[in-house]
Amino acid sequence: MHEQIKVSVPAEPGFVALLRSVVAGVAGLRGFGVDAIEDLRLAIGEACADLLEQAPEGTVLGVDLEVAEGALEAVVWTDAGAAGWSGAEAEGRLTWLLLRALTDEATLIERPEGPGVRLVKRTAARGAG
Repeated sequence: MHEQIKVSVPAEPGFVALLRSVVAGVAGLRGFGVDAIEDLRLAIGEACADLLEQAPEGTVLGVDLEVAEGALEAVVWTDAGAAGWSGAEAEGRLTWLLLRALTDEATLIERPEGPGVRLVKRTAARGAG
C-alpha cells in the first residue's frame, strides 16, 4: 500500500506539535514501534525548528508524508524561499547530527517554494534481532 498525506500550518512554533502528532499518528497506524515513532516525532520537531529559523513571518510550514511498505518518508518544508538558506551551513549544525541519528536518511532538499528536509524512517526487518 502506498499513501500520501500532506499537512500545512502557519510557520509558527506553536504549530510544530501538530505536525509532530500527525507524523506520529501515521507511523503508529502503519506499524512502527514506539521507539521509531518517538524518533520520528523528535526528528520532525528538529527539522521544523531548523526551518523556522529561515522562515519570515507569514509563511507556511508543512510536512508531506509518503508511506510505503516498511518505510515512511517525510518532507518538512517551508515556502519561505531560498534567500539566505545555506545548505552547507545547515548541515554543519548539531540539528543535523540529531536528524541523522534519529532517521535512516536525512537530506536537505530545494523546492521551488523554499527549503525542505527529507527524512526517511524504515520499520525493522521482520525476523531481525
